[in-house]
Amino acid sequence: FRQDGWQGLLLAKDSKEVATLRAALHPEHIGTPSRDAQLRNARNAIWTIPDPRNPASKLVIKQPVKMRFYKKLLGRFRPSKALRSWNGASELLRRGIETARPVAYFEKIGDTSLTKNYYVCEYVKADFSARKLLSAFARGEKAYQGVTEEEAYPQLCDYLLSMHNRGVFFRDLSGGNILIHKSRANTLTFSLIDTGRAHFFNHSTPLSKRIFDLTRVCNKLHSAGRDRFMTMYMGKLGKRFGFWQRLPFYLYNTKVIIKRRLKIKNLIKLFKQRDIDNRRPSH
Repeated sequence: FRQDGWQGLLLAKDSKEVATLRAALHPEHIGTPSRDAQLRNARNAIWTIPDPRNPASKLVIKQPVKMRFYKKLLGRFRPSKALRSWNGASELLRRGIETARPVAYFEKIGDTSLTKNYYVCEYVKADFSARKLLSAFARGEKAYQGVTEEEAYPQLCDYLLSMHNRGVFFRDLSGGNILIHKSRANTLTFSLIDTGRAHFFNHSTPLSKRIFDLTRVCNKLHSAGRDRFMTMYMGKLGKRFGFWQRLPFYLYNTKVIIKRRLKIKNLIKLFKQRDIDNRRPSH
């Protein structure tokens, strides 16, 4: 795609489908999300639209909206966020790791704001995320939507082992980015979203990178669940979950706690300042 100062790619099965997608997804007409369609609006705006190829299905659009100064500076030397998401999803699929199927990406040529780019993928239907599943176990629940720890841990462990064994270093493996579909007999299938940070090796992912990913997945778990899951994962590598493997989990959990407290403090300051401003007499 190269038109009206935009460039990108469209993935379609034939020329008819290309024309359909081009007409429906032209970046000049994508617009902004409605409140009902919006999935997220923080650093990135993420929303859904009807799939022009099949109105019964949906597509997901992702656009960066907030860029910190240093990221904006460094980002000028990197591909756009949309292109990185496209590349990450495409490479995952090449390696047999399920993810939301890419449909298109667009970027404004010469854009210095780094926000005029869109990534479009298919909407993944899921029953829940790994975050919700593991958070339930952390709260002491014996099962989540009928899935027990005994059923969940081995299946999630095998999935993440397969991903890492195929040279994937996801780098943003929070529980919310692992979507889960439950079928009969509580068989779980997994799909990754938010693929823009993924890195790839031509060999199995090194242990230090695996641990980096797993600290993020296990952050919502209680310590007993984390130890159980990681003992299982490390055991399948023929290794033990010892002190040096546990240390990154403690450090990451501490980092998360500090960030949360800082956010709470900043919110309290903001509300106090607003309260002071509201009490000041107007002139």
